[in-house]
Amino acid sequence: MSKELVTTKQTDSVQHMANAKGVGRVRFQKALDDGRFSRFLDGLKELEYVHEFRIHKDGVDVPALIGRLRPTYFVSEYAEAMMGNQEFLIGPKEDAVIRVYTCASLGVAGWSETDFLGPKGYEHVKQFGLGKCMPDDAQYVRIAHSKQELNEWIRFAHDPISAVGYSSVFLVGHVSVGGLCVFGDGLHSLYGLLPGRLVALRLASPVRNPA
Repeated sequence: MSKELVTTKQTDSVQHMANAKGVGRVRFQKALDDGRFSRFLDGLKELEYVHEFRIHKDGVDVPALIGRLRPTYFVSEYAEAMMGNQEFLIGPKEDAVIRVYTCASLGVAGWSETDFLGPKGYEHVKQFGLGKCMPDDAQYVRIAHSKQELNEWIRFAHDPISAVGYSSVFLVGHVSVGGLCVFGDGLHSLYGLLPGRLVALRLASPVRNPA
């Protein structure tokens, strides 16, 4: 029986995937040293995603952002209270790519909401070339996702925001009463993530525009 060899073509393919995701030599060597190269390769593979949004953000303030949403979309009082909190950070002028995944595809089904939307979760998604969203990504995706299917809900993985005594993230959805909307979703450490739940994350290294 012949032994399977690693060819130059295979090596070049791995190098190309690593470079495309901004993986440095140190991380590559650490995966080899730790005996986790198989997992490392899995992390380089492209995950199947449900939606992709390429958004252009122009850095407008909260009143202007709400003004853009209100004529067309329903914004709940709770979501508006979240936007009024100082924890709601307005991102810089930039172009960003937001992708939506199921919890099953990310390998986080069954995780508690607070574990995923925190350091443990963000460290986990790094292996896929993903990172957490800015809080105002949700509002830009709401505008971009004009043909959202009825009863679809997308939760945004960003640093939680406090409002009315709860720690929450934004949801964009489509409901029969109210239409396309923006809501806030309170987090709980005892609630597990369902396999089909949709989560929005950023592709790493967004391209920033000049001011």
